[in-house]
Amino acid sequence: MSEVPPTNKHCSVCGTQFECGAQRDSCWCQDLPSLAAAKIVSALDCRCPACLADALRAPTHVQLNLEDR
Repeated sequence: MSEVPPTNKHCSVCGTQFECGAQRDSCWCQDLPSLAAAKIVSALDCRCPACLADALRAPTHVQLNLEDR
């Protein structure tokens, strides 16, 4: 059985290409804390490592302005 390769995705916030391993059950994002529900925007897919780190650092009560990116 061959291993499933990572999926190339584009960040929903900044457009940067990155590898997602969710289909492999071993994505880099699984090692990070979960994003607070208040910070999740349902229209967005995955975020790149930098944008996910930014979202994790931002206070929960601050709504990220996605149009500034």
